[in-house]
Amino acid sequence: MTNTPGVSGAVQRRALLVSSTTLLAAGFYQSTLGPTLPDIAGSTSSDLAAVGVLFAALFVGSMASQLAAGVASERVGHRIVLIVGLLAASLGVASIAISTSLAMVVVAGLVAGLGNGALILGGNLVITDAFAERRTGAFNLSNVFFGVGAIGGPAMAGAMVATSGSAIPVLWIGAAVLLVPAGLALGLRLPPPTRPTDRDASPARLVLLSPFLWLTGLLIFIYLGSEVGVGGWLSTFLGRSAGTSRDAGALFTSGYWLALTTGRVLGAGASARLEAPRLLTVCLLGTVVGGCLLVASAGSELIAAIAALVLGVSFGPVYPTTIALVTSTFRAGASVAAGMVMALGSLGGALLPWLLGIIVVNVGPSAGALLILAFGVAMLGVWGLALAAVSASRGSHPRSAAAPSD
Repeated sequence: MTNTPGVSGAVQRRALLVSSTTLLAAGFYQSTLGPTLPDIAGSTSSDLAAVGVLFAALFVGSMASQLAAGVASERVGHRIVLIVGLLAASLGVASIAISTSLAMVVVAGLVAGLGNGALILGGNLVITDAFAERRTGAFNLSNVFFGVGAIGGPAMAGAMVATSGSAIPVLWIGAAVLLVPAGLALGLRLPPPTRPTDRDASPARLVLLSPFLWLTGLLIFIYLGSEVGVGGWLSTFLGRSAGTSRDAGALFTSGYWLALTTGRVLGAGASARLEAPRLLTVCLLGTVVGGCLLVASAGSELIAAIAALVLGVSFGPVYPTTIALVTSTFRAGASVAAGMVMALGSLGGALLPWLLGIIVVNVGPSAGALLILAFGVAMLGVWGLALAAVSASRGSHPRSAAAPSD
């Protein structure tokens, strides 16, 4: 990867290590929450459905944090925001492990969510400080490790249940793992945030007035809803459409997440040959192909499984590539822009899977497949509008945004 002016190769490698370990820790602890819900319910004398409020608390905290952390990063830098986020998330996860009431779970979930929003933002944006060029590959590479953590978390939880009868100990492991990148980040020395040269053009103003920002935010809103929705409802979809057993459905779901992780590896490699806008276009076309296959599966377990793999590989590079485009478009105000886009993504990740579940359960799996296809077509259309907005802004307001590039 090309060195950023003023940033040594050693600093770039350290930044990539910090980002990768941060996202691995995030993927690990987030993926353990589901398997630990029955134990949390037992510890708090609550029913399983009630304990599900933990995820709502995490979402509220994360969305609020991403909006605030974007502004804070412009003042104190991404490294400080990252470290604070990691410490808060670790405290929140450890507090979930010792909660003895539902109220404690909610408060602990809010703390973990506040930390999660900051660490996801900071973990991605230390890349922008270290890589002025080739950041698409760096973003994709570091985000591979979120998938690695997400695969390892449930496996570790299962091992804990088998050996101790409870998955709660895995939360303590998750809290400890979050401290590792915090320690690594202490020694990371990055250039200060880019400041705008025009006194009248504040980062927030440039961000809020940009159609490109809002369109990419809408893209990530749909994307995260699609990614989480497919992962959350694939097993149910297969069971209702093809009679797939729960065990086999779980394996197919693991295959989907593995495909998504593989897609990010491929995205990191492809970024050396494809500019980020073209890479994103190819991936979004792949989501439409995957949606068409899902619609055509019509009760075929094999075709549905192929569709899930195509969707996973195509989904993989979308998030990191879009964040790379947003941060390169808004050289000044990158933190604010990324925070806005990530917060909209969190909202989509909360709302659209809920909608997909209602469709799959109450209308049928075929209608759910059509909705996934519609999401893919919508993302492709929104991306086309975003590119058109950038072309228009270059002609009429050349300082409002740079052209999206790597």
